[in-house]
Amino acid sequence: MKTFDRSWFLEGNWHHVLGCVGLALLSLHQPWVLSITLVYLYKLYRYDGILFLVGLGLASTVLIHHELITPVDLKGRKVEAQVLYTESAKNRVIAQSDEGKVLIYLDDDYAVHAGDYVVATGNYRESTVPSMPGEFDYDTFLLSVGIDGVFYADTVTVMREGFSVYQFREWVDDYITERYDAVGPYIRMFVLADRNAMDDDVLEATQSLGIAHLFAISGLHISLLTMVLITTLKQFKCREGFIDVALGFFLSAYLILTVFAVSVVRASLMMVGLRLSKKLHFHFTGIDMLSMLAVFLLLINPLFYVQTGFMLSFLVAFSLMCSSPILSKKSTVMSGFYVSAIAFFATLPLISDLSHGVHPLTILLNVMFVFYTMFLLLPFGYITFALPFFEALYGVIIVLFEWLVIWTHRLFSLRVNLYFGSMFFIIIYYGLWLWIMQGKKMRVRVKYMAIYLMFLLCLPYVRMHSQVVVFHVHGDSLLVRDAFNRCTMLIDTGESTTHHQLSQSLYALRVTRLDYVFISHWHYDHYGAYDEVSNHFPVLNLITRENAMVHESKWIECGHLAFYIFPMEKEYACENNHSIMMLIKIADDIILFTGDIEREREQAFNEDLSMVTMLKVAHHGSRTSSNTVFLEQIQARDALVSAHRRNRFDHPHQETLDRLKHQNMTIHRTDQEGTIFFNYYFGNRIKKTPYQP
Repeated sequence: MKTFDRSWFLEGNWHHVLGCVGLALLSLHQPWVLSITLVYLYKLYRYDGILFLVGLGLASTVLIHHELITPVDLKGRKVEAQVLYTESAKNRVIAQSDEGKVLIYLDDDYAVHAGDYVVATGNYRESTVPSMPGEFDYDTFLLSVGIDGVFYADTVTVMREGFSVYQFREWVDDYITERYDAVGPYIRMFVLADRNAMDDDVLEATQSLGIAHLFAISGLHISLLTMVLITTLKQFKCREGFIDVALGFFLSAYLILTVFAVSVVRASLMMVGLRLSKKLHFHFTGIDMLSMLAVFLLLINPLFYVQTGFMLSFLVAFSLMCSSPILSKKSTVMSGFYVSAIAFFATLPLISDLSHGVHPLTILLNVMFVFYTMFLLLPFGYITFALPFFEALYGVIIVLFEWLVIWTHRLFSLRVNLYFGSMFFIIIYYGLWLWIMQGKKMRVRVKYMAIYLMFLLCLPYVRMHSQVVVFHVHGDSLLVRDAFNRCTMLIDTGESTTHHQLSQSLYALRVTRLDYVFISHWHYDHYGAYDEVSNHFPVLNLITRENAMVHESKWIECGHLAFYIFPMEKEYACENNHSIMMLIKIADDIILFTGDIEREREQAFNEDLSMVTMLKVAHHGSRTSSNTVFLEQIQARDALVSAHRRNRFDHPHQETLDRLKHQNMTIHRTDQEGTIFFNYYFGNRIKKTPYQP
């Protein structure tokens, strides 16, 4: 037997092709992965020349297609398009125009239906690139689902009616909305794969507990529905040919209902592929079928891999197929536990990065809630949809489920801040995971995985450099932290965002706690995100102008960092001038933080600032701040300007920039560079701007 075959444990050959395609896509984002790809291709060439050519050819095709996918430059204040389908819960529609597919947000409750030809006036959303650590790349996601632009409509006019196959989905949606009340969100979720009407508290609790996957349409849902259909048709003595045709029609209709959600596509095509393989006597293994399906979908759209549903669906299915010999030997209860554990570890890097950590009881909770969902919540959802008189009973099932979820979340509000972040750590993890899945000396190999996860948990405590991070937020937010996790300070939080972006960024930077949080003054763009930050991270000390006097006029040490708060000179009428002014010492730098002080406060300020090496420019670079007399007191070499690139005040102002340049300061601007990092290694400061557009 050949060397490559001995070193691999999976049945079939197509997983090798998928490996080529997957590594090639990874190489686009992590160039060092190219060396692994070349080694893999060489081993594949030695193993099977034909398989090598197939893998190389398909990988090259996917890469070429990937590079050909470019966003369409949609401009103008008017869109003429045909509505494909509506999403009533979010008050938006997906429409096809001559320029491309457009996601249109409706300002009011317009009577727009699938198939309608409409004219909308408004504005297109500007394209963006991630500018914060851990930020979701929304533009790439839109491309992965075939949407070329987002349009915010002020007015919508229906020109004429037309036909769309998604009218079927709209009819079902209207039926659910009109017929069901309390149970409607669950029926809509299981039938239409639409979670938008779900209660936010329940969704947050399931996310925290690591069981949010229960609400995603998966192989479990498809298997249940097809099993019921096939069993029913067999009871009526239907022939196999008729059953296959009926199954095809049913899966097609379900794909339309769910708008071809990628997890539903995967489960449906897998079901069809396995039945065809059996009938036509193709000798493909389940892993072969799954691998071919993944390659096929990536050939259609190489950006599918950015969709969480795509990755989770294939990772879980792949891992469970690899584990089938182990699962077949277990009892029902133990099999459920093993399935939960396998699904948990197969998706751990994705889930931990999406949820900003993991719940230590997720495996046990999954067993409990999966059985509840499998035998009660899911089947009665479909039964109630078909037979409305079960609505009262289903309501009881839902109330019990939500009570269990929220009660468990409150009782076990635990979270381990495990974050993979780097692709390097993820690849090592999945290498270990595949090694364990071979089933040989599993207990010994699990110990190595445990050691690796402990290493990841300890990473914040072995970080050897200090750091200053100037976040690209609406407003101000800066992070200052010492090496070895000795001290972490956050100065302001910026405005709150829908997706808690600052909290996501702090998780992405492996922050475990905040020793000090300073709120410079009470303007929303400086304190807006504090509540969400304090809900996700322990805040040991909160300093505002109300309690700042306790810390004034003295250096306070925190690890190897130190801060000094200046006393207020007098009372000011302007809130901006009540900003906390402070110094932070990090390595050889002393940074002056000025909040939003304006000319009046600057002129009254008479403290010695000759030691300052870096200035956080006041009021985002407004012309009302940073007057020449104040700047001349400072011998700073660098000026930090915190301003969002789409701020409504056009900060920073050119007059202020000219004054900073006149003082020979090097200007660092978040509106141009995104989030800015200053890393301190052995006293040397190194600047990084990885999120610069």
